[in-house]
Amino acid sequence: MKKHTFSLAFIFFITSVFAENLGVSQVVPDFCIESSSDSTFHNFPAIGVDKEGNFVVVWTTMIDINSQFSTTEIWGRRYRNDGSPLTPKFRINDKEMYGEGAPMLPASIDVNDAGNFIITWGLSVIYFQRYNSYAEPQGNNIQIKAVTSGEYPAVGMDRSGNFTIAWANWYTPRGIYAQRFGSEGDSLGTALRINQPYYEEIWNPAIAMNEAGDFIIVWEKGRYGEEGIYGQLFKNDGTADGANFKINDDNSNAYHGKATIAIDSSGDIFAVVWQNNRLGDYNLYCQLYRGGEAHGTNFIVNEEDNDSTSWFVPAIAMDKLGRFIIIWSDKRNGDSNIYGQCYNSNGEAIGKNFIVNTRQEGDQGQPSVDLKNGYIFSTWTDGSIWANVIEFPNMSSIEGAGKRPETTYLFKLFPNFPNPFNPATTIEYALKEETKVIIKIYNILGKEIITLVNETQPAGYQSVIWNGVDRFGNPVPSGIYICRMVTGNFTKSQKMVLMK
Repeated sequence: MKKHTFSLAFIFFITSVFAENLGVSQVVPDFCIESSSDSTFHNFPAIGVDKEGNFVVVWTTMIDINSQFSTTEIWGRRYRNDGSPLTPKFRINDKEMYGEGAPMLPASIDVNDAGNFIITWGLSVIYFQRYNSYAEPQGNNIQIKAVTSGEYPAVGMDRSGNFTIAWANWYTPRGIYAQRFGSEGDSLGTALRINQPYYEEIWNPAIAMNEAGDFIIVWEKGRYGEEGIYGQLFKNDGTADGANFKINDDNSNAYHGKATIAIDSSGDIFAVVWQNNRLGDYNLYCQLYRGGEAHGTNFIVNEEDNDSTSWFVPAIAMDKLGRFIIIWSDKRNGDSNIYGQCYNSNGEAIGKNFIVNTRQEGDQGQPSVDLKNGYIFSTWTDGSIWANVIEFPNMSSIEGAGKRPETTYLFKLFPNFPNPFNPATTIEYALKEETKVIIKIYNILGKEIITLVNETQPAGYQSVIWNGVDRFGNPVPSGIYICRMVTGNFTKSQKMVLMK
């Protein structure tokens, strides 16, 4: 199995965070990505991470020209997994956004395992920009023609580079919409209407997409006695998988808002987090789903109540195995800091709330997070843009952790990557417990080509590479092949395409 490694310089920087963090350790300390000045203010940071742990941070900059006239710009920068820059900062929007009270436009980003990424932004008019894994723009900014009065766009991308952008339309036709795109930025079909019925007050969509391209959109609804957080599942061809469903399990008219979502690589597990005052004070609530069904009930994330909505915006990320991290801004100690809480794939808390940022000067807010290879990548703002990297904690080593379940893993066979491939592809899988594993490759006629794995392996995340040869070492021809994994009572097959 290929393990994620860091340079010696990276390891040198490993530092312990506060004792309050209960075993959570920084591997890249807080560092400033972009500093504010008397005439510039930076906010709405967002982060995305590739398979190797390299990450991209994007943010919005407002530049004051005079007391009433300003311009807004979207910027980004790509970093190695040790926090050293891979590129200079680059401007993303190629059209000026200026005027009296120029809007601070939040940008959304998604990065796939290969390191390609999509950024979307806009107010009234929604744009997106594609980048390859070297942060080189692929063409110019593209305007989504289906948008008539959109805002707060959000993007999700699959392993092949196909992506979907969701947004809220404020005027007729009002609602939550989404547009699917191919890996080259070409529209796939017409825009999808997400929410039903049409006459609702709706806000703030969020999207999560698995590696195969299936996706989920969640949003905030605020009228007609059905206030709450709602969701809709879609297959990768854009067809709805069931109907709109309500995520919050209370029937009060309390405020529900600022929902966001994360999904595992297969789509079997996803989690939604949002802000809610059903008990009077504002809290963060989360709902975990497994196999398309709610797993347990809504549960509170923060350990202390908070009476401010503006300093309580959550972000969430989930890894391949369904473990997840929620971070948010929190004023429990006076100034606002970024707090976090880790969970296993069963939704059980790992330790207690911990402080993400070590630099605690002024109010820290608007966090964004991603989780890859056992590391938590966070960014936030205090007028300047900051980031750090924290190791995802080992549940068994943390005092105060909930009862450890039988396992934090599930039996899974993940989609191979790349696919199509030439000459080799990586097959990743997870084991719930120590067991004998058999992984074989067959051709489309069912003839066995090669046995890749036939041994007992420990519980956890594993991978194997097939280099496109048979059991005699001879290259096989182009075509469709079947990867079949058998272990105990678990059997899973998936198609792979060798294209020479």
